[in-house]
Amino acid sequence: MRWRYSVRMLYYTFVLLAFLVGAPAHGLDFSVSTNGVSISQDLQLDRSTSFEGLTVLNHGNILHGHDAMGSGDNKLLETVKGHRYQIDNTIDSSGTFSSTASTAASADFAAYSQDTRAGGDAGYVGTDAISSNNEMHLGTYFDGSGGNLDVHLSTGATEGGAIISGTANVNGIECYNDDISGILASGDLGRSVDGIYSATNGGVGTFGLNAVNLNAKTSGTTSGATSSPYLLTGYRWNTKNPKIQLYLNKANLPSSISDVGSVKSAIIASEGLWDASTSQALFASGIKDTTAQVSNKAPDYLNVHSFMPLSDARTIAYAQTWYSRSTVGGYYSALDSDVVYNTKFGWSFGGSGGSIDFQTIASHELGHTLGLLDLYTSDSSSKTQMMYGYYTGQKRTLGSGDKAGIQKLYGA
Repeated sequence: MRWRYSVRMLYYTFVLLAFLVGAPAHGLDFSVSTNGVSISQDLQLDRSTSFEGLTVLNHGNILHGHDAMGSGDNKLLETVKGHRYQIDNTIDSSGTFSSTASTAASADFAAYSQDTRAGGDAGYVGTDAISSNNEMHLGTYFDGSGGNLDVHLSTGATEGGAIISGTANVNGIECYNDDISGILASGDLGRSVDGIYSATNGGVGTFGLNAVNLNAKTSGTTSGATSSPYLLTGYRWNTKNPKIQLYLNKANLPSSISDVGSVKSAIIASEGLWDASTSQALFASGIKDTTAQVSNKAPDYLNVHSFMPLSDARTIAYAQTWYSRSTVGGYYSALDSDVVYNTKFGWSFGGSGGSIDFQTIASHELGHTLGLLDLYTSDSSSKTQMMYGYYTGQKRTLGSGDKAGIQKLYGA
């Protein structure tokens, strides 16, 4: 393992070298400040990881960068603070990862850029940019063996504004790009992507992204009681009896589906599960056909279910939701929610056909549409929920936590 840190201060230079052996992971805290701006790092690195950082202080400005590469369990936290702005970045990886990042900062502004890749059992990259006028938050992740993410982001913050641009790809799905960044920065919008994939250990993993532009700090998730577990995304459909109309694009049906009617019947049955858990009419009756595509770059206000040949053959399905950051009763307003099913899987209906039960996946993804997050804890009560993050086979009923979460959002 090699760690290196070099700090250059005007014409005076000192070098800090750290070589530690014998333990599976090591921690290092580093911070430096000048003239109202500071940078700090908290590193928890596996012994296999190499890390090299360089910081230059010059006339009230800080230039900072790092290169890191390794495997195992690694976590890197970095914070940049100035006058009424802050940037936070988190990289958390279990598997292989590499990261190159650079920061230029003064008391009045900061620009942070990174190229981060991770693969293995779990990976997360989160970036927060906070200013006096707005905040932008982005988090992207995978959880399950064989997942990967590829992130190229530029984060900027001044007293007057915050922005996150660039691209974020998870398991081959482009979850974020400059078009999405521009839409979020200019409007009352957030974007959520939640998906599942076939893990290399034979199980099922989850992946996703959440990005939002805010006027003030908010808490995005709320947990339910342990006996009836649920997590909330922070958005819902803020209309009484929303009667969400779903659309089906019948193009690209995989060979395992011989009858489009079976798809519609399964989705209608999934709608019925959620509708029965509350007195509100959550979904409109029936599914309409459409030729519209999934709205990847902007909301089109059509809730499209579609089959696509995804570039990552292990991704089973994902839901992506656009929502307004204006709140009603403390919740953002969902605007558009699409679901994509991978044509590269064999889909089964009623226990016959391929290996993945379509109705179970549709029910799970509609939970995201309504405002529920995945559950990851391995306790027995979580495993019985439709929103349990790992596919465990066919499910035809909602768990107590699923019902509690929906009733929290829409009433009993």
